[in-house]
Amino acid sequence: MKKSSYIAPAVISILLLIYFLFIAALFLFFNINIWIKILVCIFSLSFIGVVLFVFIERIKELKSGELNDISKY
Repeated sequence: MKKSSYIAPAVISILLLIYFLFIAALFLFFNINIWIKILVCIFSLSFIGVVLFVFIERIKELKSGELNDISKY
C-alpha cells in the first residue's frame, strides 16, 4: 500500500475542517441573534463530525487494500 494514497483524503479532510471551523468562528463575531449563532455552530460541528467519520472510514478502506471504492457500485 502506498503512503501517497493517504495524502488526498487527509488534505481534503483538513481543508474541510478548517473551512467549517472558520464558518463557525466567523458567525460568533457577527452581531446577530444568538439562536442563529447556535444553529450555525451546531451545523458546523455536525459537518466536522461527518468529515472525520468519512475520513476514518476511508483510511480503514485503504488499510484493507481497497484503493478504488468504485468497485462497491
